[in-house]
Amino acid sequence: MGEIADQHAATANGRALAFPCPGCGSAQRYAPGSGDLVCVSCGAHRPIAAAPGGIVAQDYARYLAEGERGAPTDEVRLVTCPGCGAAVSLPPEVAAQACAFCATPLVLDQRETARRLAPQALLPFGLDAATAQSRFRSWLGGLWFAPNALKKAARQEESLQGLYLPYWAYDSASASDYVGERGRHRREEYTDSAGRRQTRLVTDWFPASGELALDFENVLATGSRSLPGDLTEALEPWDLDRLQPWQAEYLSGFAAEAYRVGVEEGYAAAEQRMRQAIEQAVRQQIGGDEQRIHELRTRFSGTRFKHLLLPLWISSYRFNGKLYRFLVNARTGEVQGERPWSAWKIAGAVLVALIVIVWILLQQ
Repeated sequence: MGEIADQHAATANGRALAFPCPGCGSAQRYAPGSGDLVCVSCGAHRPIAAAPGGIVAQDYARYLAEGERGAPTDEVRLVTCPGCGAAVSLPPEVAAQACAFCATPLVLDQRETARRLAPQALLPFGLDAATAQSRFRSWLGGLWFAPNALKKAARQEESLQGLYLPYWAYDSASASDYVGERGRHRREEYTDSAGRRQTRLVTDWFPASGELALDFENVLATGSRSLPGDLTEALEPWDLDRLQPWQAEYLSGFAAEAYRVGVEEGYAAAEQRMRQAIEQAVRQQIGGDEQRIHELRTRFSGTRFKHLLLPLWISSYRFNGKLYRFLVNARTGEVQGERPWSAWKIAGAVLVALIVIVWILLQQ
């Protein structure tokens, strides 16, 4: 029973992060896509009970004024990677682990307790490891000009890890007013310097101004610095309409990265996304064939935020001494990754193309 007591010692928000099986006492883990905890020994299933209450967003203005004093926080035990600096919480039963982001071995006996803003919601894992592995192999098979040794190296070194990535999601109401011009295209005839009649495209500009109100919900900003932004953005969209109130049971058996991008920095990234959407909506409202925006003033109000955990399967592998990573959205199956290129294959393809072109020219 000592092992069970140790598992219960890992808690967040007062709830256990490991759950012993009522029948045999072995650890239970969340089974992706099932909504159940499953015993690793006897296979018994236990449904995860619905969380009381809903998802409660935090007031952003209050957070700016009070900081973490006015927001719910957790104490979490984290292992910091000596290679890339990522800080992750790991399942209590893990005895050895390499960093999911850079494949550096982690020193598990150097876990430190830290206080972080508590997550309000998450998307549980929907795809299991076998499905994610199949998606990765299909992705590898579709790579053009990849070195022949890549697939072999990836099979040998890959180690799929289920990981929750930290995100911030912002809701906000926006009110904008703008001044610009609407451009209409028309064709006009003219006589060129040689006396020939020609036509050209001309744009007539008309003044345009107006107001626009847009409400935003769940505008995402990653809380991680461990992955390139283009990779995480390419995993979108997430099915955020299926968000669940945060429950520790969904983390059983999985790692979770602690955020390193804070609330304010995350909001700056989310606001940029919102402003881009506003500009696009203004152009649609102006209409015409072209638009010019001379002034665009936007005010945001009622901004709220949520700390989310979103699931992915991740593997890091080394090929010819360089680190490569691939990610699988554990909800949609979208695969994104970094890949090497074969200079020999590219050169061969170019050579073949040149030979074909020369052959075609010789036939004419």
